[in-house]
Amino acid sequence: MPPEENSIQLGCQTNAWRMPAGDTARFLNVLARIRSYGFDGFETGFLNIETHLQDLPGARRRIEDAGVRFFAVHIFLLQYDPETFLAPEDLIQRVARGARELGAERMILSGAPAARDGKFDLGAVQRKAAALNRAALSCFDAGLRLAYHNHPPEFLAGGEEIRSLIAATDPTLVSFVLDTGHMSVAGADGVGFFREYHERTCALHLRDFAGSEQVPLGYGTLDLSAWKKAIDACGWRGWAIAEEERPNDGRPGDTAVAPASNALRRTFRPGLAEARHG
Repeated sequence: MPPEENSIQLGCQTNAWRMPAGDTARFLNVLARIRSYGFDGFETGFLNIETHLQDLPGARRRIEDAGVRFFAVHIFLLQYDPETFLAPEDLIQRVARGARELGAERMILSGAPAARDGKFDLGAVQRKAAALNRAALSCFDAGLRLAYHNHPPEFLAGGEEIRSLIAATDPTLVSFVLDTGHMSVAGADGVGFFREYHERTCALHLRDFAGSEQVPLGYGTLDLSAWKKAIDACGWRGWAIAEEERPNDGRPGDTAVAPASNALRRTFRPGLAEARHG
């Protein structure tokens, strides 16, 4: 069911499900599962689209047939450029071109913290911001909008790094994806930060925890009602993305995504029937 007018968009990451590299059938099946749970769109890691770049028209047609918007492709690496703290520029450019041809709307970049021995380094943050501005221009030229995704380090020490990145990047080109789980780990007031910077925020990654264990949305301590109040007060109309990562978890993604979908529906679209696992 399409979202109501003036409603936020509900999305889901594909990484709740295990997908062998190059398994197009599995990827398309995951998109069908996401659609079956009532989500409007999806986000996926860049490795999941790399194998589709040899048949762009056919792959795009199959993705569109799945019936969910391709909200974003996400580049997350274990190691980043030591000068820019981001992915290499040639990788960003290549993925941006391919992702746009596949119908993606945004590029999401994660990065390394711009800190020296855990201490705030303004010069390093400024280099990182400049690299984000360059990457945003490359993405814009390819037809995508760029967003930066935080991890806990950007929110340490009162959030000096994330605030500096927001101040030093072009607001017409660079937006931010706020990860509630990582903000919580850093001890940040996520709702308060969102209220302050909602105009630079294009999406929320919503994750729930019971102690240190990630659990499906609605089963932990994340206060979705507080987020809804903040969203309504700001008149924000971005994306709320269920981030149901299952690290070292052999259970199928549906066991997390079905309850996550229901929690989001109860919060943001009350009255809709709940999704059923199966």
